[in-house]
Amino acid sequence: MKTLVDSSALYALTIAEDLHHDRAVTCFGELDQLGVELSTTNYVLLECVALIQRRYGMSDAQEFLKKVGALLDIVWIGQTEHGEAVKMWTAAGRRALSLVDCTNMAVMRQRHIRTIVAFDPHFHEAGFEVLPRADRVAEGRGVYRTKPLSKRVAR
Repeated sequence: MKTLVDSSALYALTIAEDLHHDRAVTCFGELDQLGVELSTTNYVLLECVALIQRRYGMSDAQEFLKKVGALLDIVWIGQTEHGEAVKMWTAAGRRALSLVDCTNMAVMRQRHIRTIVAFDPHFHEAGFEVLPRADRVAEGRGVYRTKPLSKRVAR
């Protein structure tokens, strides 16, 4: 089974004080035990690196890239995927739906991937299976929310 990984899940896995960190660690551990093939896009990497660099610094961003390279296969977004994502993003016209999320959806449709590891509702709304299976919309918290900034990047 192939599974795509969203920025929200990678960030939660990496950042110890993210509200979803424990769930992300558990989910990725279970997927590893099952031998699930995990992929992400270069757009997801860019989004995560930008967040980590801005919030925690350059060395943490570099450490993130090093770890992710060993964990995931990278799907490089080309003109076709980008164009499809822009059309989807423009048509949706929703502030909370990012171009990166639309790019992930375009890649999933193109490659017939049905499952994504994510902590935002857009993928479920679009008909994809989302892991972990808990309904995070009911939590009333947005993606990339953290506890008080007392911990560093998970090592």
